[in-house]
Amino acid sequence: MKNILFNFLCSFFYLGALSLTACVGGKGAVTIETAPTVVTTFKTVLNQLPKGNGVATNPIGVSSQKPRAGLKSYSLNDSIETYAEKLSCYTSSPATPIDADSDGIALLKEYSFDCEDFVSGENTFNHKGSYKSIDKDDTVAGDRGGYRFEFDIPSWYYKNNSENLLFGGSFNGYWDTSGTNDSTKFKSDFKGSQYAEFEAPGHGILKTDYTYTYKWDVTFTPTLIMVNSNSQVSQWAEGTMVGSGSFAIEGNFVNEKEEGGTVKFEVIDGTASMSWKAVDVTFKSNCAVWYKSGSHILTDVGGNKIEIKFNCSDAKIYFNGEEMKDTTW
Repeated sequence: MKNILFNFLCSFFYLGALSLTACVGGKGAVTIETAPTVVTTFKTVLNQLPKGNGVATNPIGVSSQKPRAGLKSYSLNDSIETYAEKLSCYTSSPATPIDADSDGIALLKEYSFDCEDFVSGENTFNHKGSYKSIDKDDTVAGDRGGYRFEFDIPSWYYKNNSENLLFGGSFNGYWDTSGTNDSTKFKSDFKGSQYAEFEAPGHGILKTDYTYTYKWDVTFTPTLIMVNSNSQVSQWAEGTMVGSGSFAIEGNFVNEKEEGGTVKFEVIDGTASMSWKAVDVTFKSNCAVWYKSGSHILTDVGGNKIEIKFNCSDAKIYFNGEEMKDTTW
């Protein structure tokens, strides 16, 4: 549990912005020492975007996925649906949501929660707020029908009483996806925070507390294939990706570094503000790295640049023009 909680802090995913900067120190600038962490976490960000006519991965703990069969305890990956079925301080409506296109996204599903020091088993919950999932067109499955997730969660905290570990934060904003046979668009405007108390192996109890914001605007244009003489459909086997975004983070967060073969962790004060842009990016499903060509470029407020350049079989990574040969994609 302790290792899981520590790993959680370096991959706490709210689509991109947070994961990209949560383990990076400094005052808004990326360094050669922190760049590998940026690359690793940015990969996690990209993997949560759609790679087909489906749904983007939702933030940890804020999802309308069905609970796992036989679930007896809570974990970092539990969904709102799990909590709604197990905690009486949660309510949801409608009781039997409509999903006419069977894509796993209800026409409308709303959750509200008012859990103040609510104890269940070894855990205490302080969850306050609401979450809404909307299928824009319940006759067309997946991205093509479109969906919207709305977050209004000022407090979402979980405490494991047996180990006296606490984590949580806030979720506010939206994710919005729309699509046609020709393309899929994903947009978000999101703000949140994270607080955590956890034990890092060999380092005792560490505490983090920071806020973050991000905006994303991404368009995927899959290759069209002819179905018959009169119609075409998109094919996610290959296509193009255009996107840009921005994010910022400020507060106390974990920095990981290696000294003399030993990994050390420290909590530091810092800010990070970066922009991201996809440049001439194409994808192909049978490429080893999914991306066929082009680059993802990350630029911080000081002008430092990380470029991830793809060639289908692998990716080369550069920091201010110098290849990072020890960093893999």
